[in-house]
Amino acid sequence: MGLMDRFRASRKDSDESTEDTGTPPPVDVPARSQQLIELDDALRTLARAMAADPERMRNPGWAGKVADYRTVAADAAALERDGFDRAALTDLASQVVPLYRAGTTVPTEYQALVAQHDRVVAAVEALRAVPASEQPASEPGPSS
Repeated sequence: MGLMDRFRASRKDSDESTEDTGTPPPVDVPARSQQLIELDDALRTLARAMAADPERMRNPGWAGKVADYRTVAADAAALERDGFDRAALTDLASQVVPLYRAGTTVPTEYQALVAQHDRVVAAVEALRAVPASEQPASEPGPSS
């Protein structure tokens, strides 16, 4: 999903959640905290696995990607500890750049990292999703 797709999706979610009440439903802090903990752990696990290869760590691009994942993991931990709102969660999710695109052939250099990578992608997707607990309350329908 590209940047503009994410922007359109967030606008659509925002429009839908403010339709009736004018304000979005509150963030489900306990559920989102668990998602942040999972993202932090998934990113650190992937970064450790990537950093375990000293030969690849000599490559500035590889080392930079490891540093990026560690930074986002630290940001996730800070949000979980210090508090967050919907915008902070969206911003954090947009900072995670996958190693490769979903649905494509996994590049050879990433084959050993598929499980860790998939866990990160799943954690980001969960953070982007709007859980049922954050859906606007539907109005009761007419009685039969």
